[in-house]
Amino acid sequence: MKSLDYDKIKIGLTDNNHPFPFKINIECEVNNTCDIDDLIELQGDLKTRSEIDVIKILKSIRNYGFSFPFFYWQSNEPKKYILDGHGRKFSLNIYRALGGNVPKLPIIKINAKNKKEAKQKLLRMDSKYGKINQSGFDEFISDIEVDFNEITFTGIDITDFCPDLNEQEDNNKKQITCPKCGFCFEDK
Repeated sequence: MKSLDYDKIKIGLTDNNHPFPFKINIECEVNNTCDIDDLIELQGDLKTRSEIDVIKILKSIRNYGFSFPFFYWQSNEPKKYILDGHGRKFSLNIYRALGGNVPKLPIIKINAKNKKEAKQKLLRMDSKYGKINQSGFDEFISDIEVDFNEITFTGIDITDFCPDLNEQEDNNKKQITCPKCGFCFEDK
């Protein structure tokens, strides 16, 4: 995985309302927790993450707490292999390297016969079955404010949801702003 600029991440997490480091609140209920160092990555370099991805993950944890437990598989050896949570572990390790404190984290064990089956389950967990549609999306977000700079929908072109986009050319990059939600992104 490429080397990330930790200073850029720290700057991206710090503002007048949010000093660094922030307290991580656990916002889910499970029976088991573990230290972040007890979790081992199973997916390797299946996904890549940028500084922006890490900032989004850590801002989500800062603003909404650690809301989703790690799913893990454990073989006969005492190792806990992550099925879901690789990005959170990666981001929390950076947070810790920057001086933040990471509490024991909630975990849920997923059964699998062996490592091959665990990998099959990981791929299914990362798969997206179904497609977000415009009317359902509009209804779902109708009573909340969504900052699209904080979240990412992999494989979704926001222009599909905002047909009246505002486009501006700037330095050979097309800046597109959705008039409905205000989300701004660059089209390459």
